[in-house]
Amino acid sequence: MRKLLPLALLGLSAFAQVDVPFWHAMDGPAGRLIAAFAQEFNARQDRYRVLPRYQGTYEEAETKLVAALRAGSGPVLFQAELSFFPRLVAEGQALPLEAYLDLDPGFVADLFAPAWNYGVVGGRRFGLPFNTSTPVLFYNLDVFRAKGLEAPRDWRAFERTALALTSRAAKGFIFVTDPQAWLFEAMVTSRGGSLVQDDRPNFTSREAVAALEMLYRLKEAGALSVRSMAEATFAQLDFVRTKGMMVMASIANWPAAENFSFAFALGVAPVPREEGGKVPMGGAQLVVLKGASEAQARGAVAFWKYLMEPENVARWVEASYYVPLRKSALPLLEGFYRENPFRKVAFEQVAHAQERPRLSQFSAWARVLAEALERDRNHPSLVAWILFNEGWGLTPWRAETLAFLQGAFLLARALDPTRLLVDNDGFEHGPFWDLLTVHDYAPPEVLARRYGEGLPEAPMGRPLALAGLPPGVRPFLSEFGGLRLKGPGPGWGYREAEGEEAFLREALRYLETACGSRLSGFCYTQLYDTFQEENGLLDFWRRPKVPPERVRAFLEGCEARRLLAE
Repeated sequence: MRKLLPLALLGLSAFAQVDVPFWHAMDGPAGRLIAAFAQEFNARQDRYRVLPRYQGTYEEAETKLVAALRAGSGPVLFQAELSFFPRLVAEGQALPLEAYLDLDPGFVADLFAPAWNYGVVGGRRFGLPFNTSTPVLFYNLDVFRAKGLEAPRDWRAFERTALALTSRAAKGFIFVTDPQAWLFEAMVTSRGGSLVQDDRPNFTSREAVAALEMLYRLKEAGALSVRSMAEATFAQLDFVRTKGMMVMASIANWPAAENFSFAFALGVAPVPREEGGKVPMGGAQLVVLKGASEAQARGAVAFWKYLMEPENVARWVEASYYVPLRKSALPLLEGFYRENPFRKVAFEQVAHAQERPRLSQFSAWARVLAEALERDRNHPSLVAWILFNEGWGLTPWRAETLAFLQGAFLLARALDPTRLLVDNDGFEHGPFWDLLTVHDYAPPEVLARRYGEGLPEAPMGRPLALAGLPPGVRPFLSEFGGLRLKGPGPGWGYREAEGEEAFLREALRYLETACGSRLSGFCYTQLYDTFQEENGLLDFWRRPKVPPERVRAFLEGCEARRLLAE
């Protein structure tokens, strides 16, 4: 018996189930169906046990995954949103899957190509399609009928329709600025363009600029309401309360829409599209993560194959509102689409679907900007966004650097079309900016010469604009002064004045010079001291160095004089 016991234990361990932890971002009916799929898969075989776990939204799940990977832990299988997927591949966190697939050619031919092809990076397969969506146009069908309007098929018709739907009580279009710029991307791809070309940002293309110009015209006409992704619920409420007549969103947002009691008939139409235009896919790929054992990787792939069975694809479409991934599932959905014709709109766009850019930087570009804009967009002091300062992080200037600067500007404009934007504050502006700014800490008498009559192209030895100063442009002096009240501390300033009265006289001399110049405006440096940089009108503790009322009186007088001069 003692000799047989180890053999018996070995036999038992050989048949033990292999756990496959699965992190996903699906809640509601879709999340419940994933749990059901896992239970069914686990019950029909005894080799693998899939353990699904909901991790919140895509962003929340990604944050948790990054933290887990740094700690040396994490799941085996992960639902990676399409813009996050290339990052996992680039960082070596995704396993290549060719060795585990062994797919029949007929099975591959049955998959819709855009979703299947997206999982290939650098000639190797790292992703398996799971949930795929396309953006659609939701609209107030009752108002459309009352005004004799039809769902717009192209962007010229869309703009006319948005203007026709706008009134004192409602906007024609609600634009939701998502962190991955997916909806803006749809406005570009549907015109025949792309946000990435040759692995570089392509935000300056004719199609991207046309989309931005349309948004700007709608905003200026009062026909556009802008909401961030964090305000998506408010966007939904605006639409439900008839404060907006059209909104673009994923068809996967339909379950959220069904939670509302609409006082009007809901219309759904394809994204407006020019001839040859495409719509970008949304959704996610399933990724097997680095560190998974061979058995776990095989279990993850086996589970995906189970999800891809035509009956399960049909169940998934009905529960999740995503589009089907297999052609063989379509006969099973005929009755469903007949009863739900609006849901069919998203599926029919698959014929015009386009794979999203497979760049690890793509999500980073959008996420950094989106997070900053989202964090501070409602601050009462915010006048303009400044994306870069004095070329920090940009120099030396190369073609790809300039493309990135242009792309960052246009992406920020798409995320927040309501604020002024400065691309590179101080010098070396690209072709896109709302304020052409200059930093100049020269003494007042030098400033008077430089900006009194002519405007220098490179006052600080660096060109204001990389392509030359545009004719008729009057720069904005966004940093000047830098005056320090002399004292015993270790701080510094560009110039010093001894005593409060002398400090006030010199500060007012700077302001008087800027006020009398041909500059479009100015911003004195700086309001308060920041640690060792003691150039403020207030000290570090926000205590005035000079009487604030005297500075205020001067500025009010300056404003009046400049207005009269204009």
